[in-house]
Amino acid sequence: MDVSEYERAGRPGPPKRWSARRKAEVVLRLLRGEPIGEVSREIRVAAPELERWRREFLEGGQQGLRPCRRP
Repeated sequence: MDVSEYERAGRPGPPKRWSARRKAEVVLRLLRGEPIGEVSREIRVAAPELERWRREFLEGGQQGLRPCRRP
């Protein structure tokens, strides 16, 4: 769901927490060549955060995007 879909649904913006599946969808857009600046503005996530998602995805696939469980 991009920002415009959230606005049409009456929500204030994108989720505060992103699921591993949604992060993977965003990363795949980046890997297909969409400019990081455009994606960042559209989904309202800072470019450095998207770069971190991309790195984690490349290192560990979708599993790499899941939060680490702390004891």
